[in-house]
Amino acid sequence: MAKRSLDSATSKLLTLVGTALAVLSLYFAKEILLPFFLAIFLSFILHPLARGLERFRVPRAAAVLTVMLLACGMIGSIGWLVTNQVIDLSGKLPEYKGNLIEKVRAVKGATRGRIQRASQTIEEIGKELAGDNAPEGTRAGTSNGGTGNEMAVGEGTTDESQRRADHSPIFDYLVRSGLSMGDREQDNGDAVEVKVVSLPPSPLTQFQTWLGPLVAPLTTAGVVLVLTLFLLLQREKMRNRVLQLVGSGNLRTATEALDDITRRVSNLLRMQLLVNSLYGVSVGVGLYLIGVPNAILWGILGLLLRFLPYVGPWIVAIMPISLSMAVFDDWSHVGMTVGLFVTLELLVNNFLEPWLYGQSTGVSSVGIIVAAIFWTWMWGPIGLILAMPMTVCIVVAGKYIPQFRYISVLLGDDTTMSLEDRYYQRLLAMDEEEADNVVYEYLKNHDLTSLCDDVLVPALCLAECDRHAGALKPEQQELIVEGTRELIIELFEDHHGISSESPTPSRRFDGHHHSSIRVLCIPARDDVDELASLMLQQLLIGAGLETVNYSKSMLAGEIVERASEFDAVVISAVPPDGIRHARYLCKRLRQRWPELPIHVGIWHDTKSETVGQRLIDAGATQVFHFLSDAMVYLRDRTQRRRDPLAEQQKALEIGRQIVSEPAT
Repeated sequence: MAKRSLDSATSKLLTLVGTALAVLSLYFAKEILLPFFLAIFLSFILHPLARGLERFRVPRAAAVLTVMLLACGMIGSIGWLVTNQVIDLSGKLPEYKGNLIEKVRAVKGATRGRIQRASQTIEEIGKELAGDNAPEGTRAGTSNGGTGNEMAVGEGTTDESQRRADHSPIFDYLVRSGLSMGDREQDNGDAVEVKVVSLPPSPLTQFQTWLGPLVAPLTTAGVVLVLTLFLLLQREKMRNRVLQLVGSGNLRTATEALDDITRRVSNLLRMQLLVNSLYGVSVGVGLYLIGVPNAILWGILGLLLRFLPYVGPWIVAIMPISLSMAVFDDWSHVGMTVGLFVTLELLVNNFLEPWLYGQSTGVSSVGIIVAAIFWTWMWGPIGLILAMPMTVCIVVAGKYIPQFRYISVLLGDDTTMSLEDRYYQRLLAMDEEEADNVVYEYLKNHDLTSLCDDVLVPALCLAECDRHAGALKPEQQELIVEGTRELIIELFEDHHGISSESPTPSRRFDGHHHSSIRVLCIPARDDVDELASLMLQQLLIGAGLETVNYSKSMLAGEIVERASEFDAVVISAVPPDGIRHARYLCKRLRQRWPELPIHVGIWHDTKSETVGQRLIDAGATQVFHFLSDAMVYLRDRTQRRRDPLAEQQKALEIGRQIVSEPAT
């Protein structure tokens, strides 16, 4: 046990160290890794186009070159359009200055009174604080006029001396040599004005200043295009090299992970491009109809900047809204511009994206925000663009690599807790309302039988294990039992319109056939056994069977004597403690009634085969592990009993008709 704990601690430490090294490598090697990742994601977008051309018998090299030329042409066209629109807009901006100033004055006039009062209050508070914190000598000097003047003169003399002392020898030489303009009589204390004439830069210097900021982006773009070209040409070789790195022992897992990543990222990037294109077209058309200048520019920026999660659309919206304030004299056009962006965001986020994306990317909303912050810190604005695809890759990898499963849990959109865990946890927290919400949320897509088997019974098993371990407080145990009991009664009354108490007339087990078998539900021992027995009773009543549920407080001898009134008995036991008592009741019933069908439900315990065999050896007719199985079995048994009676009645009816007919 100690060795196993040591191995687990070592594995966690190695995982932590590996994660830290990976983060450091991504941060310090971003100049190398950034073009590589950009090329990979660009190849995900272009690969379907190249593969489509290959299906028409176009050679791979020609197909890839065609797709790359189309991509470069599209990027160049977008750049040319944006440049022309920006130049055109810069020439029009001076014309809109008057409207913008008028709107600023209007807003300023509406808020001037409040702002002035607030600023006066702040100024008075500042004066009070300055007066309290002033030195004693300063306050004394200001109160005495002569002293204050002497100090002012002294301070001025000191400043002048300091200024003269700061003059360098070169400055004095320039003054004496006549290169300065103005009066050179420094003894009188006059200021000396110096004009330095700078030579115009050379053409080479101007070219370097203009081209310098563009060198790094152009170089990165060229590297990305070349890498994308080779990735498209040699995609099978690259895939095989990645699979070879993980080894043949993990080939199946690596193949599934690689296919999952490829599918999710390709779907994400293609759908993002489609959604953003539709968004950009809508922005351009809407602004054109409103009358905002340069609508093509804002549509293209809407397409590009919407790749930035969350912040991109509002960066796009700020610029046209500000321009509409400058262009139009009224506020109605400004309101229409704001309404256009708000409407588009609501439609895209709530309808278009869920419809086009189809399967989820696997990243939660909180995970997207955390990823955006992390990758922006790592790689700047480009990291914000790559945040979504990079996070999808990491989350999917966490699903297949056990050491990094915590990343998939923290950032993934899958529910980290099962429904039974959530229901039980809310009861432990004494939050009965939220526990009921978990149940009702599950019932939107499932029936009551599935609810009992998938949520309620497993939660009772967890509670029983904690109770035997002494981990439950008395108030927690009471809420679990009583809350679940009330929930069962409420659910079955609401969904089926039946009561939890269905008294039926007594009939002895005498071997005669009836239209419906009567079932006795018996809890093995504890409160949770009684709850499971109550669930089974409600399911059987809903299936049309006559069912009675005995209390756990009834003595075993009384149960054995009354069992003859029923056609079948079902003993409910919730592990771990109810199994022994179920076997004891089974023995007593079998000894007293050898022909009575006795069924035992060891609910939600499918791992132990020896337990079921021991119960059969003790006299059980059949062992069930799910309430649905028991309900289906007993319902089918009732149907088999009804069929012979129906055939007999049909035969008698035919006989009566034959006797009543006149002879021919």
